[in-house]
Amino acid sequence: MRFRGSGAKIQLMHRFLTPLLLRMYGVLLGVCLADGAFNVWRHSSWHKESLYHLMISSPGRESFAAAEALAELSAERELTRGLRERSPRARRLAIGALWDVWYHAAGEDAFERAQMTVTAMQTHDYPRALRMADLMTAKYPRFAEGWNRRATILWQMGRYEESLADCRKVVALNPDHFGAWQGMGLCQIHLAEIRRAANSFRIAARLQPYDRPTRVLLEECLEYNRSHRGPGAKPSDREI
Repeated sequence: MRFRGSGAKIQLMHRFLTPLLLRMYGVLLGVCLADGAFNVWRHSSWHKESLYHLMISSPGRESFAAAEALAELSAERELTRGLRERSPRARRLAIGALWDVWYHAAGEDAFERAQMTVTAMQTHDYPRALRMADLMTAKYPRFAEGWNRRATILWQMGRYEESLADCRKVVALNPDHFGAWQGMGLCQIHLAEIRRAANSFRIAARLQPYDRPTRVLLEECLEYNRSHRGPGAKPSDREI
């Protein structure tokens, strides 16, 4: 039995399965497989670990390029580990790359909104910066750096309880955000919550063990708690 139209289908198959086209299909498939394999390798733990060692041990441009590559891969685990390196240069590269990851975590629009709040803060237009931050956090409620920007604005406006609340949102979304832990501690000092401030600085110091201002503030809080000083005295409320 011959099915209607089967001859036309066979002719169509032969047209698209010529030796030349078959070779082209093979090349295309090879390119797709190679691209997929490259992406798997690029995002592999082995590749990130190799970049990490380049960042902490290579001189000059190589270490900077490795830090940039880790930021592009959103390699927060490796970059957070870099905060604990003995080399000041490695720590600086890790900090810069982490901020880059955090600022770009929710996409380009969220990044641009965050940058706009920074620009408004630089001109000391805090009400405008806060309005933009409100819109940003409403649109991107899981953007940790959005809440951190808002917390910083509220801090500058002296609204410490609200700033503290935003810091808590940041660390709930990103527990490794050392800046939010530091900010939380500063707010708690202003609110005379010195024991809680000590805990916040302790976590920040665990993430950044070589950050001297954090260690100084932690020690001041611990000393205050040990000596049970009066309610009027509290650790210095300098900014980190």
